[in-house]
Amino acid sequence: MRKRKLILTTAVIVFAIVAFAIYRTMPTTVHTPSNTEKHRLQLPGYFYSLPKTTKEAYEFAILEHKVLEHMACYCGCNSIGHTSNKSCFVKEIRRDSTVILDAHGTDCNVCIDIALTTRNLLAKGKTLYEIRSILDSKYVGYPSTTTPYPPR
Repeated sequence: MRKRKLILTTAVIVFAIVAFAIYRTMPTTVHTPSNTEKHRLQLPGYFYSLPKTTKEAYEFAILEHKVLEHMACYCGCNSIGHTSNKSCFVKEIRRDSTVILDAHGTDCNVCIDIALTTRNLLAKGKTLYEIRSILDSKYVGYPSTTTPYPPR
């Protein structure tokens, strides 16, 4: 009886781990409103349980994805095919403006810091080139994506 209970418990734990892993790799779709400047984004349900800074990073990445295309990421995600900090949050933007999210940014503090630092420095009037230089200096020695520098 004890052995059977142990096997059942192990099976339930393995199932839960596999289910969570599959859930984390599933792309998430967000439909952006036609005028994103005046509307808050409608993020998928599970995003509302994430920390405020994580939600802010995703919102910035969705609305300003072209900015984050110029910012390298320094968390080592180049090993999973990411090409910039945008890749950590946005997997694809379709022609109809549907955004497919990447869940990587939900639990990576480096990715979140890069996105929010970029947002904050933009608000202070820094250029993309200046922001990228600041981030490169901050994360010197970290593994970096091979993201081209923005124009001066």
